[in-house]
Amino acid sequence: MNIIGIVFIIVGAIIFLADTIKRMKCKQNITGIVIDICKVTSIKGNGSKKRKFYPVFQYNVEGTAYIKKSTKGYIFYKYELGDNIKIKCNPKNPNQYYVKGNISNIIMSAIWIIIGIIFILTGQRV
Repeated sequence: MNIIGIVFIIVGAIIFLADTIKRMKCKQNITGIVIDICKVTSIKGNGSKKRKFYPVFQYNVEGTAYIKKSTKGYIFYKYELGDNIKIKCNPKNPNQYYVKGNISNIIMSAIWIIIGIIFILTGQRV
């Protein structure tokens, strides 16, 4: 039995399940506005620099303003200051949200699962 392949599949399933649960809880449609863009520069092992842009947005739920820095960074400017973005939030816990159209967790879970399947099918063992 290929343990590494199974571990990859389990990790992918956990990412997918967590994202699905969040999407099921976040039912309230709201519009947010991009109020800032954080630039984060990191240095790779070979010394080259990698820059990502993280939008910071604000949205209001029942008179309370929420300000959030996106957990998804982009290598180019996807958003501009003042852009409106569609958000879905949990009406019982407005701090729990996701940006509509962002499917990065679904893609990430699929990658983990596919790699796990490849490990199992090719018989790779550690």
